[in-house]
Amino acid sequence: MPDDSEFDEDHILPEGPPVNPQGDIPNDHIIFDTYIRHSDFDFATLVRDRERALQFFRWKDHVRKKQEKQVANPGNLLHARSNGLVQAMPQLKPCYTLNLSDLPSETVAHLQSVQRPCPLSIANLREKSLQSSNFTLKILSVVAKGSDRGICTVYQCRLASIDGIEVDSPILCLKLFDDRFQFLELPDEEEEPARWLRGLVQAEWHIRQEDTAYKTLNMVQGSVFPWYYGAHLFTLPNGLTLYGMLLEYIPGLPLDSDGVRALSTERQIQFIQSCRHGARILDVADIAQHDWHSDQILVHTSPNELTHAVLLDLASTSQTINPNKLHACHNFNGCLMALSGSLGPVGIKADLLLENYGTPDPWDSVISIVKGKVFAASDPFTFIQPLEQD
Repeated sequence: MPDDSEFDEDHILPEGPPVNPQGDIPNDHIIFDTYIRHSDFDFATLVRDRERALQFFRWKDHVRKKQEKQVANPGNLLHARSNGLVQAMPQLKPCYTLNLSDLPSETVAHLQSVQRPCPLSIANLREKSLQSSNFTLKILSVVAKGSDRGICTVYQCRLASIDGIEVDSPILCLKLFDDRFQFLELPDEEEEPARWLRGLVQAEWHIRQEDTAYKTLNMVQGSVFPWYYGAHLFTLPNGLTLYGMLLEYIPGLPLDSDGVRALSTERQIQFIQSCRHGARILDVADIAQHDWHSDQILVHTSPNELTHAVLLDLASTSQTINPNKLHACHNFNGCLMALSGSLGPVGIKADLLLENYGTPDPWDSVISIVKGKVFAASDPFTFIQPLEQD
């Protein structure tokens, strides 16, 4: 599978396409009955074969008409093959790791001030679940049904059993990846099939990116990022299998909520500064978020009454896999745009954001402008004097 930094738009495979393009195309009803995710299709062939590509779009239309995007309901039991993603495909190997010593002292202090204990570790279940061969979840409620264009749904759940032994679990968060529901524009038949499929994603790619990001952030989980409990393969009550991940459930407020609008000035400032620390951590960890929006940031108040951010949804991130390819992180700007309301409605007061978000770090080359205020990094090379001209 390609990673974000080396995506091959032409789908060139040295050994040739797995499906013989000269072979007969299966009947639609066979595809409709047996294909359950994008990776069931051979994209090396689809981008070159108009009829097979059109059949892919017919399959997409069939799924949307016959299936519900919400694939689990309260009370359902989901069976999981532990660490099913790792067993199915190779892990990404980022070139860089995150070290706390690389962070400014004020960011480290912030992490320590908002650190939460791991709920599964308190229940003595984190290692048991990660080292198990299988486990069962009970769905409690639906947290997010996802957008029309997205591929994920999110649920509240509890562990019901691990390797067949019943357990008493805290509330967890389950994120399921179902690329059948990715919205794609209907094909313009005057274009080539390769253009129809531009922008297409695979569930395996996105969950692997997010899995890799949380593993890189291992040292800062339970602070401005949630605790992470692995990527697994889940079997739904109807027999459908989907990849998904387990996370700490954060009872936070969305940015576009009355609760956020009602926060005191002091708490809004705490939250804004916390977001700045979170964006810096992503930069230092070499994790580039390519899909910033307001739903990715929760407002949480810790037991010690500090209001801070928890950053979620790392499926559209990338890290340096090939050191010979440029990988830029612009998380200062992305997070700033999300907080400003440019990427979705928010309850943050604009004047407090402009006054308290801070400035870009010296390596950040992006200049941001919000409500007339310019955010630009200071020149790190002031010691270099230009040569005087004769």
